[in-house]
Amino acid sequence: MSDSTDGRAQRLVDFWRRFNLTDRPPASEPALDRLAAMYDAALPDAMRAYLRLADGMDADGGEMNEDRMIRFWPVAEIGPARHEGALRACFEFADYLLDSHRYGVFLGGPHRGQVVLIGGDEPTPIADSIEQFIDYYLDAPGALFPAHRTGEPDDAP
Repeated sequence: MSDSTDGRAQRLVDFWRRFNLTDRPPASEPALDRLAAMYDAALPDAMRAYLRLADGMDADGGEMNEDRMIRFWPVAEIGPARHEGALRACFEFADYLLDSHRYGVFLGGPHRGQVVLIGGDEPTPIADSIEQFIDYYLDAPGALFPAHRTGEPDDAP
């Protein structure tokens, strides 16, 4: 992994800890390897990097930043999207506002690496990579919500 990948992961986890969004220990290498092997898919380097620093956030609802309301999941919750068709190679790894919608990353196929919002009729592209998703989360959270990209009004931050 590059310094920028490790640096981005560190910045993400530092943000979480600064706002008391997680106190989870790092995910173990065997847990990360089991997740990848279970689905015969390589996890994106940036995802592995942040999970090596903190195994996501707890599900109690108290660990979301008011400006973002996105919870990154622990390794035990990450898995294939529970939808058919276009999402076959997509893994869900985060949710918004207590599971109002989810975020997934394609681990294979023609959209490998792309992050999508899952919750409407069709997945909505959000970022070209986990790295870009993390950058949006930290620096431009409005970009994680499609209405903010098109100028349409909605209730998302």
